[in-house]
Amino acid sequence: ALVIRILAFAVIGIGVLISLFIVFRSPSLGTILPFLLILGIVVFLFAYIPYKTRKVYEQQKELHYPYTMTIDETGIHTKNQIGEAKRPWSLFVKWREDKNLIMLYHSDVMFSMLSKRYLSEEAIRFVHEQLKKNNIPEK
Repeated sequence: ALVIRILAFAVIGIGVLISLFIVFRSPSLGTILPFLLILGIVVFLFAYIPYKTRKVYEQQKELHYPYTMTIDETGIHTKNQIGEAKRPWSLFVKWREDKNLIMLYHSDVMFSMLSKRYLSEEAIRFVHEQLKKNNIPEK
């Protein structure tokens, strides 16, 4: 993680130097704009997003505690020392899956993740059955 952060800031620094060189060498907007756009994207991806992610994690203290999850016919239930939540299958609007995760969407931008690492093959089949039974589309 530290190496990636150092590389990200090195790329940002090189981008700034290249942008400054171009600005002083050929100050037309058509020449400068692509480099500034690339620099902005790099800063956003490698500086702003990691910063914001860490800040949100620090603000949400309930994320710092371990929790347990129970999956049954009624839905998904999570619990930790802060509180508990119950989400019926019918409230999920869609789901996605890759080799590591099953993502159950509450809306287009909010989701719950189920790590397959902690689920047995039987539990994964059960989740698939419940999604199908409740007509939750895979997207």
